[in-house]
Amino acid sequence: MFFYHTNLSPYKDSDDFSEFVVFSNADKEGRHYSCSELVKTTMKHGSSISNHTIVNVIDYIYKSEYKFKSCASEIEQLRIKYCEYPTNWAIGQIKIHGDNQLSRKLEEICLDILKEKVSKIQDRYELPTDMSRFLLISNGDSSKLINPMTVTQVTFEEVVPSALWKAVIFTNEINNLTSHLLLFSDKEQWLTAQAEFKNIHNPNSR
Repeated sequence: MFFYHTNLSPYKDSDDFSEFVVFSNADKEGRHYSCSELVKTTMKHGSSISNHTIVNVIDYIYKSEYKFKSCASEIEQLRIKYCEYPTNWAIGQIKIHGDNQLSRKLEEICLDILKEKVSKIQDRYELPTDMSRFLLISNGDSSKLINPMTVTQVTFEEVVPSALWKAVIFTNEINNLTSHLLLFSDKEQWLTAQAEFKNIHNPNSR
């Protein structure tokens, strides 16, 4: 048995997932339905053309917590596409601000994809030496030197659960308050940084 659905439904309440309930009922009852139609189906949640969001089966699965017995491959491909933009946006925000700004919903849906992307992030630093009295930090292709005597505080925090951590170095040079971000996808390196930065402002303690 096949089901016919228009690709875009009229505006619906945010709790209305009726287009997808048709598919989930068929799935529960073991009746045939089209996987391609399932992943193509969308609904408009909102009240007008300027005030609505378009939802698909990924949103329905999140809302209902229903797990389809069929169409796993098609649903997974849609989820990967669904997560592409928000995870790329999140990476950009993390690199700028050091914070994971994904909503709880998107983090739950896309966490594994976000983790895979942040695994490529690994900022680096070099501690002051007798040859160079400055702390060198490198973020991607850019580097900067920091006078360790201007460091006032270093904080450490997890950014993405079990996947990405940060150190934020705060400096004050001639009343110019600045923060410098380091990101670590290797927890051991992050823990090492905690130990090595403990007395960064006091070169005589190293």
